[in-house]
This record gives sequence, C-alpha cells and structure tokens, in this order.
Amino acid sequence: MSTNNTFAKLFSNKPITWTVVLHEEFVGVFRKAGGFTRGIGIHYNESLVVNSTYQSLATSVIAGERMPPQTIIRVADSWLFELQDLLPADTRFTVLFFTGDYLDPVQKEKVLALAQSMSRPESFLQKFIPKGARSSDAFELITIAASRKEEITYNDFPKIFRPHWSRIYTDDIDFTGKVGGKAYASFGVGHLVPSSLSGRTNMLE
Repeated sequence: MSTNNTFAKLFSNKPITWTVVLHEEFVGVFRKAGGFTRGIGIHYNESLVVNSTYQSLATSVIAGERMPPQTIIRVADSWLFELQDLLPADTRFTVLFFTGDYLDPVQKEKVLALAQSMSRPESFLQKFIPKGARSSDAFELITIAASRKEEITYNDFPKIFRPHWSRIYTDDIDFTGKVGGKAYASFGVGHLVPSSLSGRTNMLE
C-alpha cells in the first residue's frame, strides 16, 4: 500500500513540475519496489515450509522468496532455459540439486552417496508420498551441475536424479559465449565460480 501511495503522489504531480529531481525519485521508487512488482521480492516468514537454517549454502537465494532468474543449459541437447520457467506453481514441491562439478571424483562420490540416501524408506522422496502415488506426483526433481556441457551427459547421473532426460541441467555458457554460466555465482552456491568461467565448483558438503 505504501508503494501505491508513493506512486499516486508522483503521478498526480502536474507535468510542469516533472524535473530531473522528480525523475530520479521515480527511478528510486521503481528500484525499491522492483522485487515486489516483478513477483520475486515477496518474502514469507518462517513456517513449516519456510526454513532458513541452511541459508548460508545459497546466500543469494533467500528462504521465503521466489527463486531469482538465471539461465541454465539442458545437458541432453544444450538448449537454454530460464530457471523460473522450470518452476511452475503446479501443487508439487520442486527440489533443485546443485551437484557442483560432477567430473570431480570427490564431488561425484558425494552425489552418489546422496542418491543412495534418497532411495531409503526414510528419505523425503519415499516418506512423503500420498498412498498409491508416485514420487513425481509430489516432487519435481531438477539437477543443476557445474560442469562443461561438452563433458557430461544426462546418463552420467544417478537415475534418481533424472526421472526424465530433460531434468538434468548445467550452469555453463552457451555456444555463442554470451549467455549462461552465472547461476552458481549469482545464487551464492559453492566456494568457486562455475567451471565454465574459471576453476571448479564443489557442493553437497
């Protein structure tokens, strides 16, 4: 409401008073309210479904807020996708796995261990499924690696991470060299920038 009131006052000014100062005030209000008007700045308080205990693992993905936009590459065919387009509100929980550089042997062992853990009866993927339903009816699993697209295939990953071939992605730069490769760094995930930029990224600690 306060944002609406501020805009109302600014727009109600007569054109003759629209000075540089007023323009800068407009810009300031737009920037301040940008997250709200774009739908990604709404913040939900702590609850059964909002838990910020592990916020430090992804410092720029704020618990209780919508996932920030970023471009990632589907491993199977190197197509670019906007991450938010993969997160529809379809009543399911979408779980994003940032598996780091899967070509790193140590990192690969962590991913395999997680896959084994998720296959156990006490895993959320097995435990919180309605009777008679499949895990995909309640959970959408999306894996985002940090390996070069030319060096991995979706079949490299444990089957539990790829309920469908289209669910394995990587944070790499596209063939034009202009788009992608910024998701890990932008989200504050891992200790290094993605492998496609420089160095390697390791997660799942």
